[in-house]
Amino acid sequence: MESVLKDKIHFLSSLKGELNVLRGMEHLADHILSVAHDKEIPVTNLQLQKVLFFCIGLSIKNDGCISDLIKRTYDEPFEKWKFGAVVESLFYRFNKYKDKPISENGRYNSYYSDFDHMIQKL
Repeated sequence: MESVLKDKIHFLSSLKGELNVLRGMEHLADHILSVAHDKEIPVTNLQLQKVLFFCIGLSIKNDGCISDLIKRTYDEPFEKWKFGAVVESLFYRFNKYKDKPISENGRYNSYYSDFDHMIQKL
């Protein structure tokens, strides 16, 4: 019994790193904010929406397919709004900033490091 318990604990410990890797559109948005903050690039809500859209779109275009990264990230669709593509939940999350730069620093996620060069071209 003790051996089985130790095996389960070891298995769960090995997953710990994977469990800490956050994925999804919200986490990509946080990553974008983190990279922009580190580079001292101000980002408004509308700019964030555009960068999200281009990160996903250009990744698909450059890869020639929908990669596992995109499949795991694209968990909420873009909607067609007056000023472009918008992820509604993220728009409302950052709506309090109106047309001013978002002051949240975000959270860097190495899972999205392939997008860093696109983010820095804001």
